[in-house]
Amino acid sequence: MTKKARYPFVEFLQVAPALCMAFKGNLPSDLWLKYNKEGGRHLMELDMHISIEINDRIAEATSKAQKTKPGAGNIHTLTGDDASEVIKRRNERRAARQKQQQDLSDS
Repeated sequence: MTKKARYPFVEFLQVAPALCMAFKGNLPSDLWLKYNKEGGRHLMELDMHISIEINDRIAEATSKAQKTKPGAGNIHTLTGDDASEVIKRRNERRAARQKQQQDLSDS
């Protein structure tokens, strides 16, 4: 194999993991058969652009997700804001129950 013929394979080895992650269910050998023909480089470049877009969207979605440290049993620990919301809802439920009991006793 000449040095010139090896470059497409080396280039393929660099992009294959990203393509296999982005397009689940594709084996590297399937991709090699797809890209190792005339016009294959253009197909690989197109797939790489799409793969990068997919990865960017995944990264954007995960960065927006709330980041908490898992506690025991992989249960997320509550922050101060979470705890105050829990207490607020509990107090609202208590007040609603007390009002309902008072309404029942008044009638």
